[in-house]
Amino acid sequence: MFSVNLQPVVGASVAVDTMEVEIGADSGLVVSDIVLYDNIIGQDTRVMRDGIRLSDESVRTSRLNFRAAIRDKGAAGSVLFDLTGPVSMPRTMDGAGSGLLFEDADKGASGLVEGRYQLTATPFSEAGLGGTMGRAVSVSFVVVNAPTDPSSDASLASLTLSGIPFQFESGTHDYSIIYERFIPFVTVSAEPADSAASMKISRADSLALLDGHQVFLNPGANEIEATVTAEGGVTVHTYRIHVQRRIIFRPF
Repeated sequence: MFSVNLQPVVGASVAVDTMEVEIGADSGLVVSDIVLYDNIIGQDTRVMRDGIRLSDESVRTSRLNFRAAIRDKGAAGSVLFDLTGPVSMPRTMDGAGSGLLFEDADKGASGLVEGRYQLTATPFSEAGLGGTMGRAVSVSFVVVNAPTDPSSDASLASLTLSGIPFQFESGTHDYSIIYERFIPFVTVSAEPADSAASMKISRADSLALLDGHQVFLNPGANEIEATVTAEGGVTVHTYRIHVQRRIIFRPF
């Protein structure tokens, strides 16, 4: 943990603010998400959220896989997977660093049966689980014994900006806020109501090494959008926050 004091230029009249930032020693050696991966097209299809449901019909195909998304791909030499549930796999090591749980694309997740599972992915800086162990992530999922109709829920359960209190309601999609702190960025946190939905924040993460999604605010008008896409891929809702950043000048 260290503190950053934002001091004015000599002779200027400007507010002074202090922030504390915690940066872990693991740097970019972090699993940011576990995502569903399509073996056939070779692409990610969805970020996994706790409690996501998968039909046994979908897992019986060879195309379904799980991938550990590493924040800094060059930092990981291997990934350790630990799957527990009705089918508990021995700890599987991805020595190539591709981050896939099932390296055999001809089988994929076809061995999974109905029930609840927990999957943990832990990165290591060197091949063969050597070097530094990074920050792991775990998700739970359920394999159900029937095809599931995709949800059309594209709402948010929560939406917050650090240091800016406002009243969020899932049915309200537009907000106007005044921000008067000197620190030029806020942490945006948003959680879909449906764990199977996907969500994207329009503004880039300004401080990728820190936890959370940091958004830099310019003086004046700023707009932050959180777009939620329902599991079915058809229903899309966008939540917009209009932030007016004011810098308060105080005489010394």
